[in-house]
Amino acid sequence: MKKITLILAFISLGITVNAQKNIEITGTYGWSVNGSIDDYYGKLDMKDGATYGGMLSVEVQDFTWVEFSYNRSTTKINGFLYNGFFNETINRDVIMETFMVGGLKEFKDGKFKPFVSFKLGGARYHNDGGTNFDSWKLAIAPGIGAKIFFNDRIGIRLQTSLVMPMTFNGVGLYVGAGSGGISTGAGASFNVPILHWDLSGGLIIRISN
Repeated sequence: MKKITLILAFISLGITVNAQKNIEITGTYGWSVNGSIDDYYGKLDMKDGATYGGMLSVEVQDFTWVEFSYNRSTTKINGFLYNGFFNETINRDVIMETFMVGGLKEFKDGKFKPFVSFKLGGARYHNDGGTNFDSWKLAIAPGIGAKIFFNDRIGIRLQTSLVMPMTFNGVGLYVGAGSGGISTGAGASFNVPILHWDLSGGLIIRISN
């Protein structure tokens, strides 16, 4: 399912590229201020760490872009989990990756271009050590920033975003009958287990059509 989602995202971008006005390729590097999880099952703290990645941006109309982004950070998780009658101490290296697709809206033309963005995708938490784990979460990432161009081809991008992985608490479906007839319904609830505040910048290379 995850692979299919990523393939569809690339296909969607490929179709969009055919009608593009400009393309921007941006490499990024920055810092992630990570949060903690504190609930019934225990308390875990994710250390802050450096992040790096990149994005492909395709202009679909004036001031409006579609973007695919990838970001990666290597850090540690410390804390404990409730395990029956005792607490299990956790001290692990963890790799966080995000794969996202979304939109970006610029506010003005010229060399200085402030923007807002919103992306949706997946956040992956895993490691390569002896206690392997691999967890995927649906995530959203609203952000703001600015592009500053030195000429028509080269610029820098400064941005901040809040990455919010979501955990679904439950999904319900019911069918009932009463004096008013037959009724059906469905519902889902979710929470945000941890927040990642990313601050990053990078070099933009623009390819004009």
